[in-house]
Amino acid sequence: MSALQAGKLGDAERLCKAVLRGAPKHVEALNLLGVVLGRLGRNAEAVASFERALAAAPDSVDAWYGRGMTLVAMNRPQQAIKSFDRVIAAEPHFSQVQLLRAKLLMELGRHDAALDALDRFVAEFANLAEAWFGRSNLLYSVARYDEALSDAERAIALKPGFAEAWLARANALDELKRHDEALAAYDKALGLYPNFPAAWHGRGNALSALKRQDEALVAYDKALTLAPALGEAWLGRGLVLNALDRYPEALSAFDRAEASLPGQVEVWLGRGRAFYELERYDEALAAYKKGLTVKPHLAETLADCGKIYVRLGQLDKALIAYDRALAVKPDLKCAKGDRLHVKLQLSDWNNLDAEISDVVACVRAQKTPTAPFEFLAMSSSPEDQLICTKQCLADQPSLPALWRGEKYTHDRIHSANRQRLLLPSEFFQSGELGKL
Repeated sequence: MSALQAGKLGDAERLCKAVLRGAPKHVEALNLLGVVLGRLGRNAEAVASFERALAAAPDSVDAWYGRGMTLVAMNRPQQAIKSFDRVIAAEPHFSQVQLLRAKLLMELGRHDAALDALDRFVAEFANLAEAWFGRSNLLYSVARYDEALSDAERAIALKPGFAEAWLARANALDELKRHDEALAAYDKALGLYPNFPAAWHGRGNALSALKRQDEALVAYDKALTLAPALGEAWLGRGLVLNALDRYPEALSAFDRAEASLPGQVEVWLGRGRAFYELERYDEALAAYKKGLTVKPHLAETLADCGKIYVRLGQLDKALIAYDRALAVKPDLKCAKGDRLHVKLQLSDWNNLDAEISDVVACVRAQKTPTAPFEFLAMSSSPEDQLICTKQCLADQPSLPALWRGEKYTHDRIHSANRQRLLLPSEFFQSGELGKL
């Protein structure tokens, strides 16, 4: 034991084996050898040693616990749970094992069993902050954010200096769109533990949701200074750089994110956005398609593919993409108008009047089915045009004003010509020519 505590694993292994040569069923030596072998990364041998101990002493709690922990390290959760069941049967108050068992059940998708285990656990250990914290994390993982928040607050009430519980509270608040409160909770966690990468990452998420992108970037950079391989922070950094129109830097961040988060859909969607804005349309389309192979029903991404096909001049494919997007989300912002605009370019007049009437009705119902430019070809009503424009401005309040009512002047435009310029605009308001 002293050799193990001193970190002299080779010496500890030799001493255990020396004992076992004289006493092959020495339970304590077998358990200690299992621990040493596990520390050396020789997990299969460690499990074998614990099982030899159990053959000699079937009720050895240390052997069942050691076997379970080693199986966790080997990513064999089902067998680990069986070992932990034996530990809990012998020692019901072994809180660490109960929490770990619930976590494994959750990872296996057995959410009801995991939460049932935690319900029983918190009933028995109601004054243990870690119990409420563990339950909060599990509830968060199944998107039960209100309950996760409540349990995190119970943990904090029991242990106000529990930085991880403040982080759990902040994460739940952020998912509930209570971003200002989340930011305050992240700051509280960081006040308790300034070098907390997950809290810096969460702070970046909250700041980004509040459109404070420059501050969010600072938070992500701090997280990455502390944990350079934190893929979620690289992803957040990339998304913020996209929002700041710094697309080449965003692509570099997404490359780093992908290295840590292979197969993460948001990475591919972020790359698609950056490629699109850089007018690298083939690469954008390839990135979006990779995201859609994992999540094929992302309406916004399907619509973005439609926009790319329009840019590439592939209008038939654009129409299909918009149809797929609207099948998933019939009220998707601007998609009906974009689709109808493509249909008009294809000279497809089938059911045209009914579809235009539907778009106009959606505009009047404040549903933002189209952008103002596309809507020019669908309605001759100035009132409807104004409603449509106001809807788009409400969705994008930070857009700069292009015209504030000032008189436009140019040395090549004279008074008589201005009157001529007004004629076509009124002419295009009339029905069929406007549609064309």
